[in-house]
Amino acid sequence: MSLGVTVDIMKSIIEKADVVIAQVNRYMPVTCGDSLVHVKDVDYLVEFDEPLVSYPLQESDPEVMQVGKNISRLIEDGSTIQIGFGRIPDAALMFLKEKKDLRIHSEIVTDSVVDLAVSGAIPPSPAGGRGAPITASLCIGSERVFRFVGGNSMVEMKSLSDIISPATILSREKFTAVNGAIEIDLTGQSCVGMGDQMGYFGALGHAVFNRTAMFSPGGKGIIALRSTSRDGRFSRIVPEFTDRKIGIVTTQSDVNYVVTEYGCVNLFGKSIRERALALITIAHPKFRQRLLDEAKRMNYVYEDQVLPPEGADYPGSYEGLCRIGDKDLLVRPIKVTDERAVQNLFYAMSRDDRFHRFLMHVSSLHHKQAQDLVTVDYTSSMALVIQNGQGRQDEIVAVAHIAPEESRGTKKVCEFAAMVDPSWQNQGIGSFLLSRMIAVGRDLGYSLMRAYVWEDNMQMLRAFEKLGCGMTQELDCHVYRVSLAIE
Repeated sequence: MSLGVTVDIMKSIIEKADVVIAQVNRYMPVTCGDSLVHVKDVDYLVEFDEPLVSYPLQESDPEVMQVGKNISRLIEDGSTIQIGFGRIPDAALMFLKEKKDLRIHSEIVTDSVVDLAVSGAIPPSPAGGRGAPITASLCIGSERVFRFVGGNSMVEMKSLSDIISPATILSREKFTAVNGAIEIDLTGQSCVGMGDQMGYFGALGHAVFNRTAMFSPGGKGIIALRSTSRDGRFSRIVPEFTDRKIGIVTTQSDVNYVVTEYGCVNLFGKSIRERALALITIAHPKFRQRLLDEAKRMNYVYEDQVLPPEGADYPGSYEGLCRIGDKDLLVRPIKVTDERAVQNLFYAMSRDDRFHRFLMHVSSLHHKQAQDLVTVDYTSSMALVIQNGQGRQDEIVAVAHIAPEESRGTKKVCEFAAMVDPSWQNQGIGSFLLSRMIAVGRDLGYSLMRAYVWEDNMQMLRAFEKLGCGMTQELDCHVYRVSLAIE
């Protein structure tokens, strides 16, 4: 006999029950995997045919779709994915159809999983002969899901204890857990509500998956939520949970990535101050100042902490990868949460490099100075960072700034400056950032870029000389004023 689409905890119940009564239903598909029960383990059989309870895929609003899109950027080719129940995990799967060699290892199979398999993102036979590409303990969705799993060797149904086994999860490379939350506080703790998935399944293996995924080779734990309630009246990122009866599912020590429609942040290993700032940057803009005020009241952040000006939306279009040597590095606009990383970059530089950047001897970069470097408005001032690694510990190896030149007081002239980690110098990073910032300056409406370069800073001078025409140099008191037309 086959348990069909609901293996879940059924075998454990059958083993413990004094009397077992089984319904024989011709609508129930026969599934592969560990779904079989011997007829001798059943006391009574009742034949009754009825359609299985279906749960059609719910429509997602634009905010949920954007959350799903942001999640998809974190999922790499070759990942094994666990999905929670709800609109947001389903939306994430919709944006994965161009990925390659994905696998599903989750409690549930939904319509979105079927769509992913049909698209080819989940291959029928995974590379390396690693067993069925889809492993689950129950199916919930439309009749299409039930037809898909019936007799399909792509899908192995297993007991819940096998699915949430940490040993099994750790054996999968790039294991990525994607789960929702009803609220997340400024320390990174998240909770689920008593509706939605709780009404069907309880908390499932949410916490186990999220915690264990981070220790899988290349794995990630992702908590995703809308930034506000559906009517937009309440922020889902909160200083403290609004209802103490709501159970905390992900603790401060277990949180990794948090995603909203306004972006994603990596909280692993971050201080409370860094976490609070990071979460505020992905909250809805109308709640950010209020959250910052509460964070100050709770002594989570400095009293003089600032945010980018209202309306300074993060320009995600400037994100991308660049090839430096044999590594692909992430290029992206700077964020206020990069303060500590920029300080680390500063202290990694030599005394001469610091002098070349600031044209004065600067031995320390305290909070106020670092905050000024990471707070830009993205419209007149802008900075790009090059980041090594997209995992738990991200390192900024270079940063370049442009800002209106103060002496002219006009937006048409911007000033350029950059810092590069000594271990990454002489690999073309300075030239890459200069060319990229020229394009950014052009987008922001500047017609002329200037840089003030100490006379023996040959690396920066050569980077400008490579650009050729349109450049002029004027030497005054050991400092070259380099001007470059960028229209």
